[in-house]
Amino acid sequence: MMRLFTKNSPDCMLFLFCFALALIVISGCTHEEQDKGTDLAVDFDIVFSGDKDSDWPDSRLEERFTDYWALRFKGDAYGIYRMEAPYLQALIPEGQYRNYVRGTARNTLSKIEIFDISLRSDNFVEISMTLHFVTDGGREQSTCRRDRWVKTGEEWHHVIRDPLFFPAAS
Repeated sequence: MMRLFTKNSPDCMLFLFCFALALIVISGCTHEEQDKGTDLAVDFDIVFSGDKDSDWPDSRLEERFTDYWALRFKGDAYGIYRMEAPYLQALIPEGQYRNYVRGTARNTLSKIEIFDISLRSDNFVEISMTLHFVTDGGREQSTCRRDRWVKTGEEWHHVIRDPLFFPAAS
């Protein structure tokens, strides 16, 4: 009777190595893509607090803004990467971007409080806001930020300015 593998035999080690390599390759190739035709279920509120004269300069910007933050808190790195400014997509590999936004998905967005929408030019908008969310541990937290959007052609794109993670894009 012939034994296929014995413990610590070169054949056994080669088999285990090839098996592990195949698992790594297969797991790296899986990718869930958001269906572009599906409407996102938005389960958070957007409220205006500050300047009551602030309004969306373009209804497409309001839609992109809402979709971006819904996708970001759902953890759809692929979807929001496609919403980033084209120059960022050219400078930053998708894998690095995915690592940057990974932690957001552990939280649940409950409200976006907008204080001001400033039209800096026809194609550039800054939105002063606070994100209110619940952590995976159940704690309510908030963070203030200035969200930036640029219009290229007819499409609004999110702009990340984070010199720590993306020094080339800041």
